Amino acid sequence: MLQEFFLPAPILSEVITGYLFYEGSNEYPEHVDLYENSISIGVPLGDPFNIIVGKNLNDIGTFVVTFNKPLLINGKQKQTHIWVEGEYKLCMAIFSPKAQKKIREYLQIEEFLNLCPLCRTELSLFNLAVRNKLRRNESPETALPIIENELVKFFNKLPS
Repeated sequence: MLQEFFLPAPILSEVITGYLFYEGSNEYPEHVDLYENSISIGVPLGDPFNIIVGKNLNDIGTFVVTFNKPLLINGKQKQTHIWVEGEYKLCMAIFSPKAQKKIREYLQIEEFLNLCPLCRTELSLFNLAVRNKLRRNESPETALPIIENELVKFFNKLPS
């Protein structure tokens, strides 16, 4: 698994800790390290791939999702783990503690599911046109400006 870390643009430095990009191809599930004690948005790049979510691969509550749209991922207390399967390209936008607090307040929830599609929240991010652009922009260098543009729009909408 190839893993790279990128710092956010200065305009997002108060709300984004950084971006982790993962890329690889594997026949069997491969564990993806979540940034410790953080909430992040997982953004798939390129073709959809499988993401497996649970406490461990043998857990009864473990489930498989075709990863084709951004997901809000709660890595707090390391209660949830994710694995990827197949050919994958994934960006994890990691929220700062300040942003995590804003998101919890905005969504009016204390604790949410460990994995939540953004379309099931009040977060207006990554519409269909943007997701289609990301499917065609498979490298971090071309995808990051698209992702950051969406995050700037979102954080500008939140109350201070």
